[in-house]
Amino acid sequence: KTLTQFIKCQDKKKNTVSFAHNISVNNRTFFPPTLAPVPEQTINENQTLVINLTASDPENDSITFAVEDILAINFPKPVASRFEINGSVLTLQTNFDDAGEYRLKAIASDGFDSVSDEFILTINNVNRKPIMDKINNAEVAEGEELRIELSAEDPDNDAVRFSAKNLPAGAKLKDNLFIWKLDADVVNGTKKEFDVDFIV
Repeated sequence: KTLTQFIKCQDKKKNTVSFAHNISVNNRTFFPPTLAPVPEQTINENQTLVINLTASDPENDSITFAVEDILAINFPKPVASRFEINGSVLTLQTNFDDAGEYRLKAIASDGFDSVSDEFILTINNVNRKPIMDKINNAEVAEGEELRIELSAEDPDNDAVRFSAKNLPAGAKLKDNLFIWKLDADVVNGTKKEFDVDFIV
């Protein structure tokens, strides 16, 4: 559509001049981009999630992408802000505290309109091995009692239990306490070594 604007100028002597100025206005209809559905995502804790989004724009406008949390009851915690966005690629480095099911929304925008698609991200719990504190070698004489208190911690805060292999005769493990009351004839000679394997 073309609009004509008339401009008229007059000086102090009332001399006038006028001219017409045409303004062309292009009629454009903005169409939103389209975003391919995002499938459900499943990953283990401490792994890297990579999602490749696919979108197109009927007017070939540049498309930018984003991701948002859909907060709801039992939502583990916000995670969308941790995604790195490089073009159409979303990357999330998970950690060992991320287990849970997340509802997220992928967004594609052409600067005028945007479209989105919801998807579920499931991060599976990974059980980490407990860590036992170092046990130093012990020496004890016949007829005496040896006590060793075992200690360990679990990165996932799970309860720990102790067991032992190759217990000497008369020795026992009660909870985290190793007790051995040595007989007077345990050693045939001057010294004898025993190897006990403690397990947590």
